[in-house]
Amino acid sequence: MTKNLTKFYPNATSDISPYNISASSIYSGEAYYAFDGVNSSKWSCNAIVGWIKIDLKETKKLSKIYITGDSIARYSPKNFTIEVSNDDSTWDIAHNAVGVVFANNETKVFDILLAEV
Repeated sequence: MTKNLTKFYPNATSDISPYNISASSIYSGEAYYAFDGVNSSKWSCNAIVGWIKIDLKETKKLSKIYITGDSIARYSPKNFTIEVSNDDSTWDIAHNAVGVVFANNETKVFDILLAEV
């Protein structure tokens, strides 16, 4: 349900354009919907624990990530970790969130601890 990466980078239009996007599973929506800049579209997984990954294809400086919760708040993420990697094999925790509460369609901003990903 990450939407606002596209405030700074082009909107995703597929799982391979302009970024490589993959997910652990898909319950609702395509994986790229999480990065398409459209709040009415979404990606969700079909498990309690899931992941979504975006390869920006080059090193970027990120300081924040925006996550928009579901239109039904109880389906929004509550506990999650944002991890970053420069090589797709070694991952560092950039943000750990516990007990986050979203209102319906609310967008929250989370600081990224590592400057370059």
